[in-house]
Amino acid sequence: MGLSKLLNHVDRNIRLNKHFPELNALRNILRNRYHWVLNTFGQGAHIRVGGRLPVTIPAEFGSREVEHYEVEAVTAIYEWLAEKPASLFIDIGCSLGYLSCGVLWNAFDVEVIAIDADIHSLAATRRVCSLCKQRSNRLTLMNCFVGPSEMADPHDIEKVEQNTLKRLEDPKITGDPGTTNYVNLDKRSRSIHVPTVTIDQIIGSRTSNRQLLGKACLVKCDIEGAEELMLQGAHQALSRHRVWMLVSVHPQYLHHYNSSKSRISNIFERYGYEVKVLSIDHEEHWMCKPKL
Repeated sequence: MGLSKLLNHVDRNIRLNKHFPELNALRNILRNRYHWVLNTFGQGAHIRVGGRLPVTIPAEFGSREVEHYEVEAVTAIYEWLAEKPASLFIDIGCSLGYLSCGVLWNAFDVEVIAIDADIHSLAATRRVCSLCKQRSNRLTLMNCFVGPSEMADPHDIEKVEQNTLKRLEDPKITGDPGTTNYVNLDKRSRSIHVPTVTIDQIIGSRTSNRQLLGKACLVKCDIEGAEELMLQGAHQALSRHRVWMLVSVHPQYLHHYNSSKSRISNIFERYGYEVKVLSIDHEEHWMCKPKL
């Protein structure tokens, strides 16, 4: 049994032992200690995101639940990476960055753009990806919303990237587990302005300097009901660049944006896309690919 599995086994037995029902404080102390041991001697926790993408990440983010995370969607990413080398992966609503990390570890020629409106999530993403030595110059972090053209700010994408890095210099933004938040288009932060950009702006920034020339692109989107708004800013992405999209559709939140599943599927149909529902849990996971 490897060091990572051994220490997780000890943690699980302490947590589930009926003789220690009130020792959460002790467990937290022990958890910090074995995280230190894993990071120092085991070079982090070794897990498979979604059971398919092997990664090594800082131990404090090494939840075993991640190995069962959105298995069908992760499998679709795994198969995409095998078919589309030297491509671009855009992770909208990256949260803690497990999918971005999985792509970096398993495709050394793929550029990853991780996007979240919550700066703390981006700090966590940077930490989760930090042990991938091959990530240099392949991971871009963007603190912004992704929406339609009429909501987009006239921001230069490079400026958004620079401002993100500047915000991440704040020592109070640690990315520690438990510090991240969900920040959606219907719950914009009023204290700090978070810009809105479009998919077309992001992809346009890559095509203008020829980075996307000849590359395939997969856009993963998990933005809690604002899926149609994102698509309204993706005309060039869908019509010209013919990107693939792995979209988490949230039926329970669509009414917040006067949207519906049929409206979203109609957009893909209008652009000549095939939509396949990979799985349904608390959301629906759609793989949307251009028809030949």
